[in-house]
Amino acid sequence: MPSKLVVSTKWTIVLVVGTILSPIVVALINRGFDCMLQRQRMIQERFNKYYARQAELFDAYLRQTAVVSSERTPENELILVENYNALLPYLSPNIAKSLETYTLDLANGKKLTAKDKAAFNTFIYQFKQSLDPQQRKLKWSKWHKEWRYKG
Repeated sequence: MPSKLVVSTKWTIVLVVGTILSPIVVALINRGFDCMLQRQRMIQERFNKYYARQAELFDAYLRQTAVVSSERTPENELILVENYNALLPYLSPNIAKSLETYTLDLANGKKLTAKDKAAFNTFIYQFKQSLDPQQRKLKWSKWHKEWRYKG
């Protein structure tokens, strides 16, 4: 004796509505996650640009410090002071003051004391920490042709 499958109209309506609404609900949920990911990417991109600019200015300042230390010319000393001034908005006031004395002493040709050199090394350490608070290792990526954080 064959059994018949009886489906009431109530359940039929529920199945039809569920079939129609489920792709719409899934699309809305996916769109919400896409918007959230896009927002996170934009925040990360702004963060990376900000710290990349800081790192670029820091690198230019350190290179010019080495140039002035080895070869004293008025042009090199002027470039050193310009690099310091470009770096100034990214520094805390106490670091900026100690770095200012170091930069001006170096640019004016004064003999640097051990205290000056220690303050400069402290500045380098603190500034490197501010560039990467998580203390990740920066490595050159041959594939991407840029510096990337490892780990």
